[in-house]
Amino acid sequence: MPTIVPDLWPADIFTMPSSTPIAVLRQQGEALGAHTHNFVHGEVETTSTLDGKQFAHTLYLSAPLLRYRKPLIRVDQPQPQPYPATIVETDLTKQHDKNYWSSPVRDEQELQDRLREFFNELRVKEILRAVFNLSNDVAPPDGP
Repeated sequence: MPTIVPDLWPADIFTMPSSTPIAVLRQQGEALGAHTHNFVHGEVETTSTLDGKQFAHTLYLSAPLLRYRKPLIRVDQPQPQPYPATIVETDLTKQHDKNYWSSPVRDEQELQDRLREFFNELRVKEILRAVFNLSNDVAPPDGP
């Protein structure tokens, strides 16, 4: 009779005390889609450094009807913990006369607060509004 080997993994390693940066970005991408009837939504793509010690989670602004997909914001997350992390600006929102900015965050609440500030910046709202309006203009008409 074969011996059954029990599960030896400690249960406490599988519980998350807070949402990770990737979860927060995914939720924001879905919320954008809900606001725009999915004409515009966010997609998250994750890469890691060669040594595996850091993840980069990029929130892409996606408008399928326009075949448009550009990186909106990135969150760099060190390993093994999700925080502290760093929010990093992308080319899409960078002002041509300024340097790229980055903003460290200590926890999920700071990440949410900083993302809220970023999403409310005039240049970000203008980009979102323009992409949404263009998507709305190319949407097929309702009905026969």
